[in-house]
Amino acid sequence: MTVVPNHDGAEVEVLHLHYNRLANYMNVAVLACLVYDILLTLPREVSLVWFSRWTIPKLLYFCNRYVPVAIFVALLIVNTDMNIPNHEYALFAVNQANPLLTCDSGVPA
Repeated sequence: MTVVPNHDGAEVEVLHLHYNRLANYMNVAVLACLVYDILLTLPREVSLVWFSRWTIPKLLYFCNRYVPVAIFVALLIVNTDMNIPNHEYALFAVNQANPLLTCDSGVPA
């Protein structure tokens, strides 16, 4: 069994933001690879697949080829809803990790 260390709410939220950002970077990388592959093979796909008659293998080919692109686009749209700029994300992470830095007077409480 995995033991999960006790974190307060702020640390968990910072970790959530961090891992969400990492997941978005990975989704962009995968989407770029998929689109690059589609663009590289598009001329051959058009000539060999698009004008053939519709069969179950052709349907499976198109589902396997284009559904993952739609899924990764949807993941990016859903997961990038935070609208937190980089500098605000960094300040949030630092302030939540060390609450003494959030005093207005500059003197620790």
